[in-house]
Amino acid sequence: MYLKEYPDVVRAAELNRLLLPFEFDESDLRDVIIFLHKQIKENKKVVAQAGFEYPGLDKKNELNKLSKNYFEDVVKKSLEDFDKIRKFLSDSINQDIEEIYADAASELNAKIALKREQFYEFEQVLETCYDNMVRDNADILKGKKKLVRTLLHYMYCNCDIGIKE
Repeated sequence: MYLKEYPDVVRAAELNRLLLPFEFDESDLRDVIIFLHKQIKENKKVVAQAGFEYPGLDKKNELNKLSKNYFEDVVKKSLEDFDKIRKFLSDSINQDIEEIYADAASELNAKIALKREQFYEFEQVLETCYDNMVRDNADILKGKKKLVRTLLHYMYCNCDIGIKE
């Protein structure tokens, strides 16, 4: 009860981390978001092709217990940016960033697999990751928070995190 009255003390002492379902080093993911945001902002001519298609997505959602409502109301809004992300990560100029992305995805997937039983629905996993990123990097990610969620959705739909089959 005392700690609720002094949230700044909790954050300064990093006591809030003791309550987190799982932790991951969000610095790699943060760096990818910063580079990706800069590239998209500077290169407005990067045009996404319509319609991200992943034929097994309905099955993946079922396996991971990602609710239809969350997918329809939240994830689908991110789909329009997936092609931009894919183009950015696959461009040979961005190989270093793609490697950082791969490291972040690998670590996050392992942490999710380890702690998955603590969550009933996968959207809770995604939102916990989002909350960790935004809370710990609030100043740096100001104006980029939508991209944080979009990148997490991309990781999920691209089968970098979560159960695939």
